[in-house]
Amino acid sequence: MLLMARRVLFLLLIWGFLGSLGTTASFAQEEKEEQVKQLSEMELIERVAFLQRELESPEIKKRDAAEAELIQHGVRVLDYLDPPDEKTTTQAIERLGRIRQTLEKIAVAAVTKASRVNISGKISVAKALEKIKTQTGNDVSLPEGVPDLFRNREIELKLEDAEFWEALASVMKQGELVVDSYGGEAGKLIVTPTEAARIAAANPDMPKPKKEKSVAVPRNSSGIFDLAVTRVNASRNLTNPALNYCNIDVLIRWEPRVNPISIVLPASTIKAVDEFDAPIEITNKDAVMSGTVQREIPELEFSIPIGLLDRQIEEIKSLDAVVDAVLPGRIETFKFRNLGALESGASQLKAGATVTFHGIEKNEDLWGISVGLSFDEENNALESHQGWAYDNAVHLENKDGQKMENVALEGVRQTNSEVIIRYYFEQNPKDFTLHYRTPAAVVKVPVRISLKKIPLP
Repeated sequence: MLLMARRVLFLLLIWGFLGSLGTTASFAQEEKEEQVKQLSEMELIERVAFLQRELESPEIKKRDAAEAELIQHGVRVLDYLDPPDEKTTTQAIERLGRIRQTLEKIAVAAVTKASRVNISGKISVAKALEKIKTQTGNDVSLPEGVPDLFRNREIELKLEDAEFWEALASVMKQGELVVDSYGGEAGKLIVTPTEAARIAAANPDMPKPKKEKSVAVPRNSSGIFDLAVTRVNASRNLTNPALNYCNIDVLIRWEPRVNPISIVLPASTIKAVDEFDAPIEITNKDAVMSGTVQREIPELEFSIPIGLLDRQIEEIKSLDAVVDAVLPGRIETFKFRNLGALESGASQLKAGATVTFHGIEKNEDLWGISVGLSFDEENNALESHQGWAYDNAVHLENKDGQKMENVALEGVRQTNSEVIIRYYFEQNPKDFTLHYRTPAAVVKVPVRISLKKIPLP
């Protein structure tokens, strides 16, 4: 009996020891993962270079570990992976392809998914906007010169895993702010005090005007987009009833961290019913409404045409539609080295985008480099009315890291599947490396509109 008890005690000690080893290993793994997340940019560059060499190790275990760790570092790795060359083994090329495909999917998902905000308690307007920026990557701020009265205004928030537009709406309501559509810049949204708030602040002794009865603005958030009805216009032509119309203006905004390539609204997707559940006629079902996306203005407005309704109808019960948004999944950098020795037609493929070097041409005192951009999938990213490709960042860099910017550019050819642009430089670029940055993994995202209780004039 005593011998049995000793055996049981021994086994319990062994199990405890092994369990502690497992816990230690688990903590070590968590610590390793935390260290991976905290790598600085320079550390990450060095680590990626090392791991990319490990992908060609003679040991399978090392190749597997390198591939897994590269994915674990996240989408930042895509900025530092060197493209395969003639010395890269077939197996390493396959592994690089898997790594890119996995990280590109993560990048696309991050772009199309609504950002989340967590803020609770009393906080100033300025600090609330700073927290939103830190948590979401969306640069939202007050304009320069706004009085501290508005910056330091204390508000109370209870935001738990709230979507970006919900969080911003809460700050704007308590802070008496509105979006300044023309005050921002690419990737930045400016919110400014309302006119009424400014007047009240400048005249604190003035009696507050009697508030007019407000109308609830029909709005709907859909992922990274915020949609709202801004205006309803109706007109009755007494001499030509065929010209009667009613237009519903819908404003679409997007999170400022994203720069859409295009946004269109096919009228065929619009379905609306009145307060009696009768369908409302869309006057031109074949129309495709679109607007030019300007990087400095984070919004578009569409005017939806419907038939003029009977005066007994006071509101539209619901309006549903699907907007097609073409979004850049991620900005990729393409590098073409030693341009003087590079053959025209050399190309690189990343995330579905192909960039092609079309050679160097001398034009009087300038040198022109022609660069082509195309995509694997037909997503209307390069339609003729889309000029976004001309905004792609391009520069040359020599072996010492000195940069040379282009002084001019011109379009050579543009179709729905390819655009070729010639960039002009003041020096012969033959000994330089071309750096070309472009949105890649371009995706078309359906944005569902569902607006309720739209009041009629």
